[in-house]
Amino acid sequence: MHPKANKLVHLAKALAITRNWIGAEDYCRENLAVYRELPGACKAAISATSLEDLRANVDYAGVSDSFIESLRGKSIFDTVTEFATRLTLGQPFLAAAMPVVGGVVLPRPVSKLDLSRNPLEAKNAGVVVAISKDALGYSSGTRLLARELTGGVVSATDNSFLSGLLAEVGSNTETSGSGGIGADLKVLLDIVSITGGENLFLVIPPAVANSLSSQQDGEKFPDLGPSGGSVCGVRTLVSGQLPPADSSGSTVLLLDAASLAFASGPIGLSVSDAGYIDLSDDPEGSNVVSLFQSDCVAIAATRLFGWKTIRTNAVAAMVGVNW
Repeated sequence: MHPKANKLVHLAKALAITRNWIGAEDYCRENLAVYRELPGACKAAISATSLEDLRANVDYAGVSDSFIESLRGKSIFDTVTEFATRLTLGQPFLAAAMPVVGGVVLPRPVSKLDLSRNPLEAKNAGVVVAISKDALGYSSGTRLLARELTGGVVSATDNSFLSGLLAEVGSNTETSGSGGIGADLKVLLDIVSITGGENLFLVIPPAVANSLSSQQDGEKFPDLGPSGGSVCGVRTLVSGQLPPADSSGSTVLLLDAASLAFASGPIGLSVSDAGYIDLSDDPEGSNVVSLFQSDCVAIAATRLFGWKTIRTNAVAAMVGVNW
């Protein structure tokens, strides 16, 4: 479990076990009291039925910020926006650089970011983890909860982020004709890298990362592994949230993080041990399970975030890639 995710995971577990569980008080004393950032959390969690009951005694903003910080290196969105311009959701923003020549301010800006009429739109992403109450009584259950909460938030966030970028690309999408990584990457760089001062990230699917990192013949990429690294000096991230490959090949994406504006709100938590979940893998099938009858609890973690490209050629995509 990532140290920065610990606090939110333990809070989620505390909210879950306080629903008439025997031993809830002992758990809260033993696990929440170790965090100096959570004064009074033990007492509050024992009678809490929602996150609101904890807010008065817990620095929840700090807990949430720590969890989001733990997503860097896992989430594409949270990794690249470290180099982006941070704004506030729903708030107008305007910045312009006006040239001065001979002591006279010229009327046209050399650069501007105008979101005064179209502020960042809030998007919602999250995950619901259903887990047996018995499992939460063990450290392995806590690790499982941490892994699923983190992985679910990462997947939902990146699915929204990457699909939105690809929808915005439009005419910047180029279909690979050469099949060679050098020629294909040059096409993408010629679109996005126009000043040499960009913060570039190449996003590729796991199949492409596996292929490039294990090449034995021809061009090799010693700085790239299955989880990412660098290709031809360009920082490379791996995501399973790109469109699935088809008969023509895979989709890759090149973006300039410095040409993004973004906002990120706190993680919200909610807990329920009533209701039903459908465990079927078949969209047309049904395998409905009662949380109450199966002695399970559902823990939901959601986040609000938003982003916008602030220059025309901030992103380029390529389909039909066979690297």
